[in-house]
Amino acid sequence: SSGVSLKSLMTYRIITPDVAWCTQNYKQNEGADSEADSEILIYLEELDINFMDFAYRWVSCYLTREFDIYQTIRLWDTYFSEDEGFSQFHSYVCAALFLQFSKQIKEMGFQEAMIFLQNLPTREWKDDDLTMLLAKSFEMKELYHYNRHLVNQKIEAQ
Repeated sequence: SSGVSLKSLMTYRIITPDVAWCTQNYKQNEGADSEADSEILIYLEELDINFMDFAYRWVSCYLTREFDIYQTIRLWDTYFSEDEGFSQFHSYVCAALFLQFSKQIKEMGFQEAMIFLQNLPTREWKDDDLTMLLAKSFEMKELYHYNRHLVNQKIEAQ
């Protein structure tokens, strides 16, 4: 047994491209504050780090290893209250979480970045930190979720 279930692999294959897509589009459209972060995906590529190296756990465990039990309950409560919370909103939360630390990551080398991404300092977060992450996730969803579907419909119509 490889330890990776088919369900986990399928979840990863569905959500990870969404996380990358959200990250890329959000950084391009957020404005002046994001200009410093606009190179994070390129930087990860230069370090030879891909999303599977760290985000697989984020996706397959729905961030339960990144937050304490109380924060996880709060996060999951939000997922349950959202339409398609676990299947769609989760990708926006992952993208917002990744962007939250992008400035720090860009100052790290390969080993330090990998260790950091696999052990985020989120267990030290206060309730306000998680609230801000969820707010950023909602903002990303509002900006891109329905817009993305319109783009897909336009492509299918052609």
